[in-house]
Amino acid sequence: MIYLGASSIFARKEIKDDSLTNEREFDNKKSAFKQGLFSNVLNPKVAMFFLTFLPQFVIAGTDTTIQLVSMGVIYTILSITWFFVYVFFINYLRDWLMSLKVQRAMDKVTGIILIGFGLKLAFEKQ
Repeated sequence: MIYLGASSIFARKEIKDDSLTNEREFDNKKSAFKQGLFSNVLNPKVAMFFLTFLPQFVIAGTDTTIQLVSMGVIYTILSITWFFVYVFFINYLRDWLMSLKVQRAMDKVTGIILIGFGLKLAFEKQ
């Protein structure tokens, strides 16, 4: 751990050539979209949520299908709104987080933490 921390602190970041990475970045975005889509569509937790949580809010004696569909639509609208806000702010912060200065600071902080864990582990009594 101490070695990993020291190598993280003393590692040099190089500026990447954007002209070469644009094509790879586009392919990675498509791949990430496919992976996210498949993991959400095939995720049984969402179905279990709707089957266990939403029926308790259905009013008995009325059309339950309309109530469940309307709650699903409201949930979808809220989720889409939340993700748009989330992506907007992450995209806004991306340039700052990917800057060389911030990357070096994160590497140094990570290195210090790893060295601290390594020293704690080395001096810990069995």
